[in-house]
Amino acid sequence: MPTARVAALQALIFSDDDEAADDAFEELTALGGEEMFQFLLQLLETDKPLLRNSAASSLRDLADQRAVQPLLAAIQKPANHGRNGTLVYALATHDCRHLLKDLCLIVFYQGYEAKHMALDILEEQEFVYSEEDVKEIRRLWEQVRQKPDRALQEIGLNWIEEIIEEL
Repeated sequence: MPTARVAALQALIFSDDDEAADDAFEELTALGGEEMFQFLLQLLETDKPLLRNSAASSLRDLADQRAVQPLLAAIQKPANHGRNGTLVYALATHDCRHLLKDLCLIVFYQGYEAKHMALDILEEQEFVYSEEDVKEIRRLWEQVRQKPDRALQEIGLNWIEEIIEEL
């Protein structure tokens, strides 16, 4: 595909026409390649939630492991708090075996949707972790459990407790 076409599709992503932007994301994702991958990573840094979420969805589809750390950085960015569920959802197609602590921190401190997405990953994937990680996770859980936020209460403390106890 010519570079001019890629540039035109990238420009459409920033248009006010949501349908055209969605179609452009879909076509660019299908094209794949390093240029597209780097473009998607750059969009994770935008302050526009719809663009960021569309980029995360495309990264989910691509399932390129190099996206894990940029996704985590976007999830943890304070400005994205409460609007990062799709970013966590995008992690689900990636190998998260070394992200136990990161996922638990999402469950403990992020918004409702992000918590749910992280819990799904915790239930679906196998993890590699140290005893030190487990001690830290349990210590943090004890603090959070003493004064759980509303989202944790709605999700159910028992569900989270079961996951923590299985470590």
